Amino acid sequence: MILGTMMMLTGATGLFGMSIAPEVFKYIKNRKRSKKDVELTLDEQYTQFFSNLGIIDPKTDWIKAVGEVEKHEFYSKVSFYLSDTLSVADFKKHEETIRQKLRVDNLEIYYENGRMIFRSRVSELPIIPYEFEKTPKNLIPLGINLDGDVTSWDVKKDPHAMIIAGTGGGKSNLLNCIIDHIINNSPKSKLFLIDMKNGIELGIYQNVRNVVAYAEDLQGAKLVIAKIEEEFKARVQVMKEAGYRDFSKYVNDKPNTTMKRAYIIIDEFPDLNDDEDAMDSLIELIRKVRAVGMHILLASQRATVDSIPSSLKNNVYCKIGMKMSDAHNSNLLIGRDGLEKLNAGESISIIDTKEVFFKAYLIEDSVIEETVKKFAKLDSEVNSNEPISSKVTKLF
Repeated sequence: MILGTMMMLTGATGLFGMSIAPEVFKYIKNRKRSKKDVELTLDEQYTQFFSNLGIIDPKTDWIKAVGEVEKHEFYSKVSFYLSDTLSVADFKKHEETIRQKLRVDNLEIYYENGRMIFRSRVSELPIIPYEFEKTPKNLIPLGINLDGDVTSWDVKKDPHAMIIAGTGGGKSNLLNCIIDHIINNSPKSKLFLIDMKNGIELGIYQNVRNVVAYAEDLQGAKLVIAKIEEEFKARVQVMKEAGYRDFSKYVNDKPNTTMKRAYIIIDEFPDLNDDEDAMDSLIELIRKVRAVGMHILLASQRATVDSIPSSLKNNVYCKIGMKMSDAHNSNLLIGRDGLEKLNAGESISIIDTKEVFFKAYLIEDSVIEETVKKFAKLDSEVNSNEPISSKVTKLF
């Protein structure tokens, strides 16, 4: 769409045609052009366009399109070579202005193989049913990207993650996909679950063998957080005595160790703000538990300055944004608008420091129920007389 737009500046009909980009065509067609404009080469038109936006200086900078636009099933892409005086960051910081000028609903600008890439989605990805497939222990599949490839959360690169979505945005579905994969892919991994919605979302998993601690209210959450701190200290001691500081190296050298990765999953985590000590403890855990193979996944329908402390947000690098109600909340999470324009299940996320678009898998209730049944604790492991929030198995 971008290259097609630029070609229209020269008087051509464009590679995309009016049927794909009617608003862009209308904008360019109505633009007043001089004879000199029409005589400019394509690359000169690019230079003029970005110069008019104050992004480049034609006296010192140049930009050159690489070949023709790449048209894919779900997106269109154009590549540029830049002069040494320019960087992708120069364009990235003007991304919203460029998007508005081109009148496209979505635009990604990023670096790839020595080139600057402009990419725009042109159609919606299909719904892909979730099916468990075994992966390396550090990878958790989330959905499918625009190329049809799997987008995953790699806990080695992003030890902690955050999912934020408005009502109906797909947060609960994605949470269930992640939990189902962890249970099936890593049966010996530990799960610490806190569901601040009184167990509506995560309660179904409370008697799964992986779950060593579960809570569904603030008081229970504080007990679980205390158990997490206990687990952390025990892991530190074991690794210290063995002479290790890195969990991945420790488990690689000791494949028979009983110490596996652990996951702390908290739904509606902003409710912990009601107890300052609880939120402070969570933030402290986020800062230190990655070293011992413990990973925190936070989820919420709220993305406000008050609900997400900056000290927490700044230490969670993987930010999975789904459909939100407005551009302001989108900016708070991913640094730009766009989440408010998504459909349910779609995501614009920051994964491994890169912006990624994907559509989450859709998990059926029957799949969840089958997993819960398959990995249920034995009757002897469940004590119905004991508060569920204090049920914790032995460490490791």
